[in-house]
Amino acid sequence: MYEKIGILKPFFEESNREFHIRELARVLQINQMTAKKYLEQLKKEGFLLETESKYVKNYKADIENEKFREYKRFFNMQNLIDSGLISLLDREFAYPAIVAFGSFEKGEDSINSDIDIFILSETKKELNLEQFEKKLKRKVQLHVFSEKEYEKLKKNNPHLVNNIANGRVLRGHFYVLK
Repeated sequence: MYEKIGILKPFFEESNREFHIRELARVLQINQMTAKKYLEQLKKEGFLLETESKYVKNYKADIENEKFREYKRFFNMQNLIDSGLISLLDREFAYPAIVAFGSFEKGEDSINSDIDIFILSETKKELNLEQFEKKLKRKVQLHVFSEKEYEKLKKNNPHLVNNIANGRVLRGHFYVLK
């Protein structure tokens, strides 16, 4: 699985882009024949689509494929945790509930998408997230609410609350109903 994720990494990072075999071989630091073998296998498994222009074959992510999105979700969450951001938020906000939600969590993000993170904490802080945004190659949007603010949010913005509830709890306990 990890080998597959390594080969798919460029497609996870730029899901809407087409890649030529030569370019992928260079990016992945493998020879072209090995790249071709992997790409054909991933196409056969439904992760990739093949497109042809005049003289070359290109490959792009099959973003409609459920299996591709699940692998991308795993990739996204692993990168988020490995960046150290979640550990920092855990410390800075006094061990809150932390939930990743939105397109990034669903594996439906593009290069222009941000990372939405919900934090349920009584602690309020402004953090400089620049170093994490560089690592993750995405803007990070923190949605910090106290218990009281969250109760108001349930009434005023049920759509956002549903998105959060359908996200992935990364730290703490998040109760939709109490």
